[in-house]
Amino acid sequence: MSEYLHGKKLLLIANPAAGKRAMAQKLPQVSEIFSAAGCTVTEAVTSAPGEEEDIAFRLASQHDIIVSAGGDGTLYQILNGMLRAGADLPIGHIPCGSTNEFASAHGMPKSITEAARRIVDGGEKTVDLGIFGGRYFLGTAAFGAFSWMGYSTDQSMKNRFGYSAYIVEGLKGAKKNGPHHLRITADGVRQEGDYLFGAVCATDELSRRIRRGRDKGLTERKALELLLVRNIRRVSDAGSIIRSLATGEYGDSALFFTRADEITIENEPGLLWSIGGESSGEFDRADIGALKNGLRIRGAIR
Repeated sequence: MSEYLHGKKLLLIANPAAGKRAMAQKLPQVSEIFSAAGCTVTEAVTSAPGEEEDIAFRLASQHDIIVSAGGDGTLYQILNGMLRAGADLPIGHIPCGSTNEFASAHGMPKSITEAARRIVDGGEKTVDLGIFGGRYFLGTAAFGAFSWMGYSTDQSMKNRFGYSAYIVEGLKGAKKNGPHHLRITADGVRQEGDYLFGAVCATDELSRRIRRGRDKGLTERKALELLLVRNIRRVSDAGSIIRSLATGEYGDSALFFTRADEITIENEPGLLWSIGGESSGEFDRADIGALKNGLRIRGAIR
């Protein structure tokens, strides 16, 4: 067994309502795994939505490592609470939510106990963070017809098509949910048009969610990735979009993909955003940046 946790103080923040409430049953087992590794475990079990951020804010500075046990939203809340407290701790993540997109992208085990053991014995890597409205996020900041699809897309479709499954489902409601007229600036390059969907991620996060091909002309390292789906006339056009996403060849005229260090999106009032797996309200303007190597993740393998 690794000596990594020996003598450390570990803060375990668990959301018992995540997913199918599996964490509520496994919590004693998980705590025992960490205790056996030689650390002192403080358990903090949430009882209300958003409580994770307050717990992390209050207790992060008293510990050496935080473990998040829940879904993408739990991890998002803990991340912001820790950084708001001025703490710079590694975070281990036990994925037990409904979607677990971040964990899937980074090769974390689906088993709760295996994820705990990976935190003990596995390695540590740094990941970039997105910044939106003064808050940090992992994964995707999304708007438009598909931004709510992460929790309603059929699992078999996600398994087969990955992130592109969200696009398929979103297109079914395109007439109801869009388009939106936007002015977009990416590293000083402006464009304007009507879009059904947009997603911004820290570099490689979005690429892990769609099957990316050669990315012709996009070899330069940038902090953010941007994917846009332009307005389409027929829902049947979704087929060519899915093929483009599956092959990574973004020649389809309905798709736009680029990388940038800073992105600004201006729109008509009332555009709803989903950030870090949670609905984050309506914004008339989004200024999005990134913090490179902003977080140390324990137990990720890619």
